[in-house]
Amino acid sequence: MNYSRDELLALGLASVGEEVRVHRSVIFFRPEAVRLGEAARIDAQAVLSAGPEGIWVGHHTHLSAGVFLFGSGGAIRVGDFCALSARCTVFTANDDYKDGWMVNPTVGERFRKVQAAAVEFGDHVVVGAGTVVLPGVRMARGSAAGALSLVKHPVGEGVLVAGAPAKPVGLRGDRYNGLEEEWKAERAADKGGKSTC
Repeated sequence: MNYSRDELLALGLASVGEEVRVHRSVIFFRPEAVRLGEAARIDAQAVLSAGPEGIWVGHHTHLSAGVFLFGSGGAIRVGDFCALSARCTVFTANDDYKDGWMVNPTVGERFRKVQAAAVEFGDHVVVGAGTVVLPGVRMARGSAAGALSLVKHPVGEGVLVAGAPAKPVGLRGDRYNGLEEEWKAERAADKGGKSTC
C-alpha cells in the first residue's frame, strides 16, 4: 500500500531519497515544496501541506499515522532519525483571536492577526502522540516532547518537555549519539562499505 519512489516523483515532490516508504493515503499539498530524505517513512492518513518555504523530512525519520504538517506560515524542517508519533500536528501559522480579531483564511488578512514562523526539529527529536507544535518552535537535537503536549517555546538540546503548555520535566540522555554511529557502521558493512546518509 506504499507509493513507489517513481510514483512520488511523478506526484511532483521536490526530492525523494532511496528506500522511502509513504502510504498511499498520505496527502501532499504543494508537493513541489516537499523533500523526503533516505529511508523516510510516512504512515497512513498523514497530511503534508507545504507553504512556499517547503517541508523537509530527514533521513531515517518516521512520521506516524495521522501526522499533520501545516507549512503555510514558514518552513518545516524535520531532522534525521526523528519520530513524530501518531496525531502530532505542527503549525507554522496560528490565528491570534484574544483581542477580537477574526479568524480563518476565508476572511481578508487585514481582519486577522496571524503569527507565522518556521518550525524546526533537530536530529533525534521525539514528539509524543497527540502533541501540538506551534509556530516558531525549534526543538534542538535529541529533545523530546511527551504525549498530548502543547509545545509553544523552543526546547533545548536533550531536554524532555511535557504538558500543556509544555515545560521541562527532565533530560533525555544522549545514548542515541553512540547508537547512531554503531548503526551507521553496521549498515555500511551490510552495503559493502557505502554509507546511505
